[in-house]
Amino acid sequence: DDVVTVGKDAWAQGNPVFKGSSLMFLKPGDRVTVRDLSRGIIIDSGNDACVAMADYVAGSQANFVKLMNEKSAQLGLQNT
Repeated sequence: DDVVTVGKDAWAQGNPVFKGSSLMFLKPGDRVTVRDLSRGIIIDSGNDACVAMADYVAGSQANFVKLMNEKSAQLGLQNT
């Protein structure tokens, strides 16, 4: 499995956006496998895991959103 190093933007303590949300309780510098992040997303609904995965896949949350929007357009999806 690939290993992801968690960045500061996925750190719940340092990001007020995560207040009250479901988390995996990741910290900056944590090294987590893609498999464990996927479990954190699917089982724990971990918003911090989602951010860490987006950073890993696309380099940033903004780039990940762009990739998802491009894929939606390729699939012909509307109002997503």
